[in-house]
Amino acid sequence: MPPSSPAAERGGRAEGASSGASPSALEELRAALEEYERGQRSGDSQARRERLLQEEQARQTATRSLNAAPRTRAQLEGKLSEKGLPEDVIASVLDRYEEVGLVDDLEFARGWIRSRAEQKGLAAVALREELKRKGIAASTVEQALGEILDDEREASAGEDLARAKARAVVRRMGAENLQTRQEQDKALRKIVAAVARKGHSPGSAFGWAREALAEELRSA
Repeated sequence: MPPSSPAAERGGRAEGASSGASPSALEELRAALEEYERGQRSGDSQARRERLLQEEQARQTATRSLNAAPRTRAQLEGKLSEKGLPEDVIASVLDRYEEVGLVDDLEFARGWIRSRAEQKGLAAVALREELKRKGIAASTVEQALGEILDDEREASAGEDLARAKARAVVRRMGAENLQTRQEQDKALRKIVAAVARKGHSPGSAFGWAREALAEELRSA
């Protein structure tokens, strides 16, 4: 067999060096990989714990708020945002609350309309504006109004409001001081203004006010 050349011997040594590594180097590489994987798992676990804590804070805040009074979804979103909670956490928690019926904008609108129309005499115009400020969608507001406050009920609420205001005005001004047309017109303007502020049309408010004032003066 012919002797190998010096170049071939150098090539063989170089190939042996590149094709293998010392056991200690392999151990160091394996240890580094394992440490990296542990760090990744630890980071994922920390992120999951942080998410769970944020969701729990969101649930506690939302529940306390709902226990105090009915709230719309938009109102709860505002309260949770004030706590610095991420938007995706807020959305996830409130989606679940809607699924189980704890948050229901349509039911909120229904209750609001019943209360404000019956107790305060508000018309649909005023109710729309109030519910809009509470963040309820226009379609939801219209559905609730259509179910609860038809034209007849709205007129009845306006008439009741006019009678209540007429009683208050006559009591305050004194029936004995409302014998002249001038004083009666002054009282009438007060009643009309009070009814119109609740969203009723000026024409309807004037008719209800005139009748209510006349009734009060007759019974005084």
